[in-house]
Amino acid sequence: MANAANWHAVLEKLTRVLAKTGNEGWLVGGCLRDALLSLPIADVDVAVTSAPLAAAERLARLLPASVARLGHDTIRLVPRRAPDVHLDLTPLQGSSIADDLARRDFTVNAMALPLISRDEWTGLLDGQREDMPDLLDPFGGRGDVM
Repeated sequence: MANAANWHAVLEKLTRVLAKTGNEGWLVGGCLRDALLSLPIADVDVAVTSAPLAAAERLARLLPASVARLGHDTIRLVPRRAPDVHLDLTPLQGSSIADDLARRDFTVNAMALPLISRDEWTGLLDGQREDMPDLLDPFGGRGDVM
């Protein structure tokens, strides 16, 4: 799951799982920062509009992956074939993605990309894109990264 093609497949499945239940998700934090810095991605955080356990369990069956409960209602998925990478699903902190980003610790972690725009992120990972035009960056984190 560590390369762009594998992340794309995982995020595609996650997007479908969330859509079936009327929910949305955003890539958030360090995975966006690391992509902008051209660093390898070993963990991806996704903020979701619902409690993440049901989505995580459905996604785990599709991958296959193990599911673990972390603090703050975060659910971690670890692929059985790639235990060195993981996907964390966390409910939005606040009533919107804007509220969630406002609560983050650093500007470089207060960025988000809608899952429906995931191709922008995976394209950046594999060198096919140079930009993420749908990046939500209300606190100027991208400028702080660059």
